[in-house]
Amino acid sequence: MAAGQAPHPRPGAGSQAAARAGENKDIFSCLLSDCQAELPSCDTVPEKQSLVLVCRQVLPRLLQGKFPSPVQEEIDATLTWCGEDTRPDAEVLGAASRLKDILRPLRTCDPRFAYRYPDCKYNDKF
Repeated sequence: MAAGQAPHPRPGAGSQAAARAGENKDIFSCLLSDCQAELPSCDTVPEKQSLVLVCRQVLPRLLQGKFPSPVQEEIDATLTWCGEDTRPDAEVLGAASRLKDILRPLRTCDPRFAYRYPDCKYNDKF
């Protein structure tokens, strides 16, 4: 082959690459080529899976060390319970509900943030 000439592709190499791309249509393989990833709809993600991820990854960072000791301990224990994906769905959902019950009375009903907390505006319990 002369210098500067591109090598000839093997016959069928393009179709093999296309077949491989069809097999691996995830977001990462599509970053390397022009393919459309077939991502699952949000409706197909189970509620438990979403709660486990939020309880394990997001909420601990937001709630760590923000409350007095007995309340913080209860929050931490509930987050641990909620974040365990080996628990049955009902237990994870129950832990998330318990966490909501713990945090609800701790929120501030500042009138400047009424748009965030409509319960504060329309409910006299808060």
